[in-house]
Amino acid sequence: MKYRLGVWAILVLVMAVEQTHAQSSTVPSSKFLIKGFGYTTFENSQNATSNFETSFSPIFLWKQGENIFFEGELEVGFNRGGLDFGLEYAQIFYIFNDYAMLGMGKFLNPINYFSERIHPAWINKLPDMPLGISPAGVNLLGGTQLGLQLRGGLPVGNSKMTYTFFLTNGPQLVQPSEHNGNEGTIEISDNNSIMAPMDEGEPIPQAFGLLNFFNSNDNNDDKAVGGRIAYFLTPKFEVGYSYMTAKVGTQGTEFENVRATHHVLDLNYIGDWPTLKGKIDLRAQWVLLNIDNPNIAPLNYENKSSAWYAQFAYQPTNLENNFWRNLEFIVRYDQLDRPDLEEIPMSADMKRISFGIDYWVSPSSMFKFAWQSFSSTHPDGEEEKTSRFITQFALGF
Repeated sequence: MKYRLGVWAILVLVMAVEQTHAQSSTVPSSKFLIKGFGYTTFENSQNATSNFETSFSPIFLWKQGENIFFEGELEVGFNRGGLDFGLEYAQIFYIFNDYAMLGMGKFLNPINYFSERIHPAWINKLPDMPLGISPAGVNLLGGTQLGLQLRGGLPVGNSKMTYTFFLTNGPQLVQPSEHNGNEGTIEISDNNSIMAPMDEGEPIPQAFGLLNFFNSNDNNDDKAVGGRIAYFLTPKFEVGYSYMTAKVGTQGTEFENVRATHHVLDLNYIGDWPTLKGKIDLRAQWVLLNIDNPNIAPLNYENKSSAWYAQFAYQPTNLENNFWRNLEFIVRYDQLDRPDLEEIPMSADMKRISFGIDYWVSPSSMFKFAWQSFSSTHPDGEEEKTSRFITQFALGF
């Protein structure tokens, strides 16, 4: 969640960094590094006003000795004329050996491969995120978790596998306010929606039956349990399966035993193809979210949602011409399917196809140009179609 701050916050950040340098210099075995990324985006959508957006995210890395490691990322951007700061993640790792390490804090969601590995602007080949994963619109997966995780890798024959297991605060079911029995529960407006704070970006309207993933505080004593296991079919081809389960209803209400379960599959391949004189990048992810039916109105329906995307990118890296080998061509299809009920707000099924061209200025900076065609089908059969053009300059440092 982002908080509105004044310019003085920049000074506080600079002083903190200088203090960290001073402290690390007194510990010979300490190492400190600042990395990060920034971007500026221009979006022109059909039937909407065009707009510029800019943001940067410094990443702080600190290692003490051989076993203790810290990483944290801040988000800095503008919102309605003010300066916003957000904490994307901050966690401390203890490294046991080459095969296992324990992390505690706020971390990128291990079962959301896109958010954990691809979402930085200089890595993501398109200027936005897929349906169901983006914090904008209907979100089926959280971008971050708050708790602890155990992760590592193991050799398996001539290949390897990786694993992550976690125990965290769970997501929260968006339920009617008249059923909420505890203080601090989510407020519901007259139009059956809330302004739910998400992992990044502006709060957006959320409808009954969806999940709020801003889990800095849990709404019950149950915790989310889950993890991801991945296997490398080849050194460049990874397949992963993820699972998470948690009670999501607010404790002390009729919905306190409602449980949500996630199943996630992801596929990732990057490889050079000499016959195509270039590099192929293939990504895909499928999410299934099942929320229990408590048989209590207005949530007395089968609450299953799914989302998936597939993305293909090609860059002719082996061509002699500098201009052409710095170009990359991308196509992505993504889809979101919601329960088909007219009385449930935000229940439209959504489909989108995106075409993009990137020009790589350096190995960590590029210009992106993308055109998208978007359609949504409502339960009454009404279909809406829109399109938009997005351009972005992204830099990793």
